[in-house]
Amino acid sequence: MKPAASARPSEARAIARAAADWIGVRDGGPTPEQSSALAAWLRADPRHAAEFARLDAASRALDGLSALRLVGEAAADPDFLIGRRAPLRRWRIAALTLATAAALAIAFVGFRSSKAQEIFSATAVTAVGEWKKISLPDGSFLDLNTDSAAAVDYSGSERRVLLQRGEAHFTVAKDAARPFVVQAGEVRVLAVGTAFSVRRREAAVEVLVTEGRVGLREARHDRSLLARAPASPNASADTTEPVLTAGQHVLIPARAEPESPLSAAAQVSRATPAEMARRLAWQERRLEFGPTPLREVVAEFNRYTPDRIVIADAALEELSIGGTFRVGDTATLLRLLELNFSVTAERRGTEILLHRQR
Repeated sequence: MKPAASARPSEARAIARAAADWIGVRDGGPTPEQSSALAAWLRADPRHAAEFARLDAASRALDGLSALRLVGEAAADPDFLIGRRAPLRRWRIAALTLATAAALAIAFVGFRSSKAQEIFSATAVTAVGEWKKISLPDGSFLDLNTDSAAAVDYSGSERRVLLQRGEAHFTVAKDAARPFVVQAGEVRVLAVGTAFSVRRREAAVEVLVTEGRVGLREARHDRSLLARAPASPNASADTTEPVLTAGQHVLIPARAEPESPLSAAAQVSRATPAEMARRLAWQERRLEFGPTPLREVVAEFNRYTPDRIVIADAALEELSIGGTFRVGDTATLLRLLELNFSVTAERRGTEILLHRQR
């Protein structure tokens, strides 16, 4: 078999221009449709992935930024983990394209086109108030919310993510040979090609399915955490495991005792489209609330800023408010409370105390 021919100069320039354009889209915060299109473009031709990775590495060198710590063989993969950064100036992208378009040898050592052979390991961390959109080597995407940490480990038979803290949304590329498993504490979420979010709270794990279906299992005892629907008297035995479907939401409390199983089958609720939009608004750097008790609003705001809001007057905890805020925009929340709800905000160091006006 003859080796594949290198790209002609015109093809090389076209690939370089397309890679630069895709980096601009990626850095500007892609829509779900753009993310899917980027993943498809990377998979379409090894030269696409190689040029994207090489151009991205060059742009990182110019910017002096590093979003993720790569481990093991990650650096040898053409579409390695890419963290969200401040957008590059167009002149810088254009300069990179012109400087590299004539030298497009496939020099990415260790590239493997077979998904089953991809070995990959990396970690991703966000600070308080930070957000990252991360491209995984199989075309999946990981959105990591504020103050979160995740460890990614791809083997030949499984794609695994350990959510160590915080919250993440996963858009999973289909690969029936390698299930996608997210573990948060003692809860495992199993998927093939779907989209869902997982939030690891202090005393519970929260799962919301936004597309497709996922399984839900207890890690220690390896049993389903979902109740099977009652069978009709004449129905044959159903051996399939129950799953969560798009729009379903579940909260799994932590163990009551260290050796006890997780609580009985998780209680599943149906989230309306408006509720799903509110829960995922953080991906667009927004916080949305319907009529919500102030204590819950304050708890959510405190996730995104080092300044801590404290309700000093217990009578305010159930005060119902709603609205849309930019992530970290504490000032707007305080103005709303002062002007419309007769609340006074008193700052003491890094704390903001809320009182009723007297």
